[in-house]
Amino acid sequence: MYVGLPVAYLGGILNSFAIYGFIWHFPKYQAFLIGLANSSYQLSAVLGNILVWLIDDMKFDLRVSLALFSLLSLLAAVLSYFSTPSPKEFYDRAEEMVGYRSEMDDVSLLFCFKQGLKVMVANKTANLLLLFSSVSVYVYVYYWIAVLDNFMDLLLGSHNSLLIGNDFALLYAILGTVASPLAGYVFEKSGITLFWGLSLIIFMVYTAFIFIANMPVQLVCCILMIIFLSCWFTFIGKFSVYYAPPNLLGVYLGMILSLCGITQLAIGSTFPIAMLKVFGVNSLWQYFFPFIIFGSLSILCSIALEVYLLLFGTPDVPPMVE
Repeated sequence: MYVGLPVAYLGGILNSFAIYGFIWHFPKYQAFLIGLANSSYQLSAVLGNILVWLIDDMKFDLRVSLALFSLLSLLAAVLSYFSTPSPKEFYDRAEEMVGYRSEMDDVSLLFCFKQGLKVMVANKTANLLLLFSSVSVYVYVYYWIAVLDNFMDLLLGSHNSLLIGNDFALLYAILGTVASPLAGYVFEKSGITLFWGLSLIIFMVYTAFIFIANMPVQLVCCILMIIFLSCWFTFIGKFSVYYAPPNLLGVYLGMILSLCGITQLAIGSTFPIAMLKVFGVNSLWQYFFPFIIFGSLSILCSIALEVYLLLFGTPDVPPMVE
C-alpha cells in the first residue's frame, strides 16, 4: 500500500492532466476542458465510494475489489494513451493558435524550474497577484477541511459534526463532478474578469457563513466551498493558458500548485497546535482566529487580482520564453 498509493495518485494526476492536451484543439472550450480535467478528481471520489459499497455492503473480497479497480485504472490509462494528442500534435496546434513554436528540448527538473521562473518574470505583477491569491485561498480552504471535524464538534455538537463530515464527503464527490465542467462553461460565457468576480462573491459568502452555529447553514457552507473550489481550479488553469507558453503550461501550473501545497502543509501542521495552546481545547476561537486571518488575506489578495484584471485584462497570446 505504501508503494501503491503514491503511484496510483501520481498516475491519476497524469491521466487527468492529459485532458489539457486538447486545449489548443478546441480553443473556444479551453475552460470547459480544464473543468473536465478537474472534475475527474471528484469523479474518482465517487468511484471510491462505490469501492467501499462493494466491500462493506456487497461483501466483496478486498483483494478482488482492489484488483477490479486496478484493471479499470489500467484500461483508463490505455484509452488515454491512444486518444490523447501526441506532443507534436499539441505543439503544431498550439503554434497555429499563438503564432510561435514552443517545444521542450530539455525536460530536466532544474531547466523546467528556470523556465518557469522566466514565465513568472515575464508578467511579474499578474503572476505575483495570482500567487498571493492562490496561496492564501488554498491555505484557508484546506485548513478549514483539515479541522472540519473538530471545528464542527465545538460549533454544532458531535452528532451534527458526524453528519456534516459524511454529507461533505458525499457532496464533494457528486457536486464537484458536476460543478467543475459547469464552471468551465460559465467561464467561457462570462470571461475571466466576471468569472473571478462571481467566484469571489461565492467565497465571501462562504467565509461569512462559516461562523454561524446552524446545521443547514453549515451544509450551505460545504456546498459553497465545493462550488468555489471548482471555480478556483478552473480559473487558475485558464489563467495559466493566458500567461504561460504552451510548452511550459504544466510547469507553470505545477509551480503554482506546489507552492500552495507546501505552504498549506507547513501551516496546517503547525497552526492548529499553536491555536490550541493559545485559546484552549474548548474555545471556538482556536478556529475562528485563523479563519478570520486567512479569510481576510484571501479576500484582499483576490480583490487585488480582480482589480488588475479589470484594468489590464489578459494577454492576447501567452508570452514567448527563450
